[in-house]
Amino acid sequence: LRREYIQAYHACISYIDAQLGMLFKALREHNLWQDTIVVFTSDHGYHLGEHFMWGKVTLFEECARVPLIIRAPGITRAGTSTDALVELVDFHPTLLELCGLEVNDTLQGKSLVPLLGNPEAPGKKYAYTVVSRGTKLGRSIRTQGWRYAQWGGPGMAELYDLKNDPREYVNLV
Repeated sequence: LRREYIQAYHACISYIDAQLGMLFKALREHNLWQDTIVVFTSDHGYHLGEHFMWGKVTLFEECARVPLIIRAPGITRAGTSTDALVELVDFHPTLLELCGLEVNDTLQGKSLVPLLGNPEAPGKKYAYTVVSRGTKLGRSIRTQGWRYAQWGGPGMAELYDLKNDPREYVNLV
């Protein structure tokens, strides 16, 4: 059963990848490629047995991260990627700036346009994740090298050194 779940999950990813390829091809065929901004994202990840878990709603990297592809004509370059920290709240100011609209300074997000043009530029210093599991609210703050999480009670804290323990197996708390 585990093999079937993993196979279905990967089949879904392959299917979405093919659909994205079809979308890009259609944009090129209809001469829309040079003036269309594309933002592709999805739901957060799904545990496939990591940490002895199956499903969602954790603060571990496998579950907290989302896929993200942004193509902005004249700004992004094919094949580039970044390890910079970003958050979903960054989409709003990013799209406003890409469309030439005023970015309100009171927005929580930070425009990703500088990062799109230079993937080596620094991203955010930290990123937040919040999830609810039953009556528990999990909160996490992630830096480039660390992730700290709390689940609302004593003995329910986690601290991971992501450089030396990228799979988050050793809770330093």
